[in-house]
Amino acid sequence: MPELSVLVLFAAIFIVSLKGFRDQSFFRRYLFDVNDVKYRREYYRLITCGFLHTDWLHLLFNMITLYFFFGVPFAVLGEMRFFLLYFAGLAFSSLFSYAVNYRKPNYAAVGASGAVTAVLFSAIMLEPGLKLMIIPIPLPIPGYVFAVAYLLYTNYGMRNSMGNIGHSAHLGGAASGILLTIIMYPSVLVYSPWVTTGLAVLVLALMGLELYRQGRGSWGQR
Repeated sequence: MPELSVLVLFAAIFIVSLKGFRDQSFFRRYLFDVNDVKYRREYYRLITCGFLHTDWLHLLFNMITLYFFFGVPFAVLGEMRFFLLYFAGLAFSSLFSYAVNYRKPNYAAVGASGAVTAVLFSAIMLEPGLKLMIIPIPLPIPGYVFAVAYLLYTNYGMRNSMGNIGHSAHLGGAASGILLTIIMYPSVLVYSPWVTTGLAVLVLALMGLELYRQGRGSWGQR
């Protein structure tokens, strides 16, 4: 049974998402929108977008993933640091998405997947023996193998603009999950040095490569 504070988080996401399903003006007011962040300085959208979803499938996928993986970082890091991980992951994934897409005036996004990805990667870092079942693969996959494959797929998705998926937010969430776990629980560098260092180097390299690709080294121009 999840802790009360986590249940409150789930309830808040469900309630706000349901409101967004029914009220398009509410939905548009709180989604992540490049132009509204860039020109209107509506920075609250970096966080509020994580409480909105496009439909029930989108919402349930994120909540089911969060439900299955929040337990490890919550138990190891504690309640306060878990929520720091979650909301910092949400904010950083939105910021990285902005950095990648700020030249796209029509870019908008919603969803908790950046924060959920931060929690997922933290769980993989904190429990090196974690194994995941991925349909339709019949055998469990080591968490670190999944993490590498996920990062490479995310990089491929960003390069090829695959589907209506916020790959940049996923990469930002993974990066924040990895780096914040190292900062908040540096023991991972001792009992899992190769996985920890390897994932940190890979995610930073992919982020740098994506920023370079988007702006050829000058993404800060406005």
